[in-house]
Amino acid sequence: MERAIKAVNFGIVETKAYQKGSIPVLDQIIGLPPTAQEGAAYMNYDGFGPNVPGMGGIPLDFIVKDRNHPILKGYNRETIKIFWGGGPGLIPGNKAKVLLSYPKEELSSLYPLHVWEYVGVGKGSRVGMIVGLIKSILWEAIEEIEMRRLLAKSLREISLKKLTMEEFIKRIYERARDEKEAKIILKILKDGLLKAKDWRRLDQIMPVKRANMVAMVEEIYGDGRIIISGPHPEDKIWDNGRIVDVEDTKENCLWEGFMRWKDYKDLNRQNAWLLRREAAWIAGLDEDELPPIPEKYLERKEIPAKPAKPEEKEEGFIEMLIRLLRKLFGRR
Repeated sequence: MERAIKAVNFGIVETKAYQKGSIPVLDQIIGLPPTAQEGAAYMNYDGFGPNVPGMGGIPLDFIVKDRNHPILKGYNRETIKIFWGGGPGLIPGNKAKVLLSYPKEELSSLYPLHVWEYVGVGKGSRVGMIVGLIKSILWEAIEEIEMRRLLAKSLREISLKKLTMEEFIKRIYERARDEKEAKIILKILKDGLLKAKDWRRLDQIMPVKRANMVAMVEEIYGDGRIIISGPHPEDKIWDNGRIVDVEDTKENCLWEGFMRWKDYKDLNRQNAWLLRREAAWIAGLDEDELPPIPEKYLERKEIPAKPAKPEEKEEGFIEMLIRLLRKLFGRR
């Protein structure tokens, strides 16, 4: 997965992505630690079943770095709250213009998330993990004996690092009668991964490296404009909230999730204005043609107040008499 992440720029931009990634359960079967998925845990631990909240990430206050860029020009705040679902920190190219950066604090301090470890059956040995996973997959109704054997053999070879994920997927397609059957098999495998039990909570906070990293840049390719973004302006955001762990039982699995959000509000707000301005800018529109920034985010130019004239003091009898005498006899 990390090889795929490193290849996503297709050679058309200089900016690179810093991101850890793995497939939970499989990563631990091949010997990686449960922290290998890094920031993706905020998405994976949220759950995948129909009864989970489906938050899928966290709202972050990204720091505005370029107020003169047409997309952000006129925006009147120092930060923008945007949805983040485990996306990368960016290492900008030499010609990239930095628009946003991640918060100064690490995400693990803003939204602490406990690490969960897959143990399968038994006490968490590799054999126990594989047996637990195979049991979960078979529970997903693979009835054909040959396919069961193929999956069991493949998972064992993956655990021994004798089979890569690319080779495994190719094997599934070669074995299936058609593409439709291959997709069904892969869905069964995916659901089996998500429903595999048991997981245990560790006394460890998931480490996530993003503090002060670049979050959004603009690059130029030929005559084209490109916006590269770690967060998701198109997705929902919410205010406040904290993450709590579910109870640690023998039934824990990714399907039901390991965390729940509490005390949040204003769910399903969006940054449609930011996404629309990005799209318009990429499409080649001029600055004055971009969709508007909402009024509440616009800069307000204050007209300086004119200095007040000093109040004229009412002239008393003595002052009036002195002024009259000076006129008659001149100053001395």
